[in-house]
Amino acid sequence: MYSITGFDALVEPINMIHILNFSYDGIRGISTLEHARLTLGLATDSEAHAAGFFKGGANLAGVLKVQGSLLPEQKQDLKAS
Repeated sequence: MYSITGFDALVEPINMIHILNFSYDGIRGISTLEHARLTLGLATDSEAHAAGFFKGGANLAGVLKVQGSLLPEQKQDLKAS
């Protein structure tokens, strides 16, 4: 039951229109404060990741492996560059 300001009787949930404020699945809503907490956490994590990336010279590190071999013209292109 809902109590509405300026309305004497209690209103049953079936007689209310429920509008989702924030939802990640379109079914279950979350509060504005919960959404803000998640958004600020994501922003903080993104800033920390970006700071580490740029502190390291913005260089990507890793090894890329593929199956197969380069064609002769691809090998020539690598030698030329």
